[in-house]
Amino acid sequence: MTQEIDIKKRNKGRRQLIFILLVFAIPVIGAQLLYWFGDGHQGNVNRGNLYEPGRPWNDIELQRLDKPGRLTLEDMEKRWTLVYIDSAACDERCQKNIYYIRQARLAMGGEKGRIQRLMILSDTQAMETLQPILEEHQGMMLATGNETELASVSKLLSVNIKDALAAQKIYLFDPFGNVILHYAADVNPKDITKDMERLLKINRI
Repeated sequence: MTQEIDIKKRNKGRRQLIFILLVFAIPVIGAQLLYWFGDGHQGNVNRGNLYEPGRPWNDIELQRLDKPGRLTLEDMEKRWTLVYIDSAACDERCQKNIYYIRQARLAMGGEKGRIQRLMILSDTQAMETLQPILEEHQGMMLATGNETELASVSKLLSVNIKDALAAQKIYLFDPFGNVILHYAADVNPKDITKDMERLLKINRI
């Protein structure tokens, strides 16, 4: 009788563990299924390209520049995060990209509070150039890191910082801190918005 009770307890524990894992896995799996089997995944180069599977931010920490403290996984959770990497020098193309992510967020209307923006700087040598640009992008998180910290970001995105600067891509993280999509530098912000509309619809976080 005691053995039967122990078996039931173990089975119940396994079911609870599986349920918890599913709760965390469903948003990412759902997003991937939507892109592979919905009308959004059509091989269009102007749409987001999927990371398979989503890759977690986890132990990466950067130095916040928009306020005191460190940028950690906790800052990447609970909201969708549009991420852009560039130098503080921020050329014309850079300015277009941070404008695009701002417009993509604003286009979500009442849902925009579920989306945040993050710019990661490869260097801070030209902050005097960047400062007036940032005035037009209030609310965007700003962070940088040392060589080791930036290398961790590179590993997560499967691109070294030098290539990231050249490609000037935009990255999308889900509310669990997983990078799931990346966009070419010449993306139409309407394409990001369309993707976001679908993703926010299937995930209510």
